[in-house]
Amino acid sequence: MRTYSIFAPAFAAALGMATVIPDTGKASDLPSLPNGFFSGVNHANGSSTLSFEATGEVLTFKPSHDQVRVQKRTPPFGHTDCWTFQPELNHAGVDAGVAAFRNRLSFSGFDLGHDAGPAYYGFNNDGVYVYFCYNTKAIARGTVEMEDLDFATYWTDVDCGPYKPGFFQWDSPLLFGKTLSGTAVCLGS
Repeated sequence: MRTYSIFAPAFAAALGMATVIPDTGKASDLPSLPNGFFSGVNHANGSSTLSFEATGEVLTFKPSHDQVRVQKRTPPFGHTDCWTFQPELNHAGVDAGVAAFRNRLSFSGFDLGHDAGPAYYGFNNDGVYVYFCYNTKAIARGTVEMEDLDFATYWTDVDCGPYKPGFFQWDSPLLFGKTLSGTAVCLGS
């Protein structure tokens, strides 16, 4: 179970209501992706390139666009969208991704940004992406902090469910999401 520094009571209730549904979603044309942190960039032809930190492996593939967005309520300072193309994500994959970001952010934030087209930074584990990006085609840069992770995981867990795919986007282009590996993310819309 994941821990949340400032929202623990609300999560206890939300996690207690979660039901387990088998992972049946598959992304099309997806290569075998290694577990670990990656940086990604989307190309004009619809393909994505991921560079994995630990292995140095670089993969380019056509991500899946099989998703239906359902906008949920609007929390303060942003909005949450839930994707209904897959009922539930692999629990270990989601938990490992959030824990990896929590560990990375435990000492200081990390810089995120791009000069041309939406780029993203995430953690892939057991078929799940957990990621941050600036979801805009304009130049965007900033620092992601632990408070960003806490705020975004709180709203995606409350509105979508702790293991359901979806994202939280602040009023700025900064976005946090969790979804099936190989799903098209951070398209700049």
